[in-house]
Amino acid sequence: MKPDWDKLAKEYDGSETVLIADVDCTEGDNKDLCSKMGVRGYPTIKLYNEGDTEGESYEGGRDLKSLKKAAAALGPSCSVKNYDLCDAKEKKAIDELKKLTPEERMSQIKTAEEGIEALEKKFKDDLEDLQATYKKLMDEKDTAVEALKKPLKGLKAFKDAAAAKDEL
Repeated sequence: MKPDWDKLAKEYDGSETVLIADVDCTEGDNKDLCSKMGVRGYPTIKLYNEGDTEGESYEGGRDLKSLKKAAAALGPSCSVKNYDLCDAKEKKAIDELKKLTPEERMSQIKTAEEGIEALEKKFKDDLEDLQATYKKLMDEKDTAVEALKKPLKGLKAFKDAAAAKDEL
């Protein structure tokens, strides 16, 4: 996929409406960014339109033709700035948000972001607990297997001796 991605980036180089970029999520500060953006596997492609800070996961083809089609579809979409591109349901949602004071909007943003942060922390903590449980179970299994292998070695020696005697 990387060669096709690089070709696509070259095609859109200098575009004022589309940016094709990549981030190495395995390096330093990028890990936090990738975690925040919900990147869990590689390669992950996220599409962003103006004003979109969350991005939308792209699940389409990874070949140049499919990537070009997705990039061509990027551009202005329904938002406060592009109200005329919204359908009736989207306009109604925007109209409701316009009724809020800036403080009320900021409060709702803060509440949602805190909720997301709490969920991410819970996930991380639960994952660490799961990894600790996995390690404990592996250690217990390995200890039990080793305990069973000790007498098994001697028992197998008798089995091998009996098999050799039967062959004579």
